[in-house]
Amino acid sequence: MILTVVCLTIISLSLYFLFRDTLNRLQYIGPIYWITRDNTPKGTPLLSIGFMRQTSFPWKVGKGLQVSISRYSFQFGICKKSKHSDETEGILGALGGRYLDTSTSDIREW
Repeated sequence: MILTVVCLTIISLSLYFLFRDTLNRLQYIGPIYWITRDNTPKGTPLLSIGFMRQTSFPWKVGKGLQVSISRYSFQFGICKKSKHSDETEGILGALGGRYLDTSTSDIREW
């Protein structure tokens, strides 16, 4: 009984220090990531597939599971670094943008 209480206490303290001050912040260790969010809209399923795109270096992209309770959600999954070399290219990749080969005057004529 005492061993169980000690184990639960150690696990609780470890989780507290792991998730302290991490609200709305991407956390990762190697290819594993997790995010705790406080802006989940009503009607979000309790369990769903989630994705994330980091908008700063190293521009990681990930996919995983999302668990939602009330207005909070916890997402965890597998991520990988993207192959972008500079900041402009990384932000465009994170937001789904791209460079156009067509000039603005040609686009205007479409």
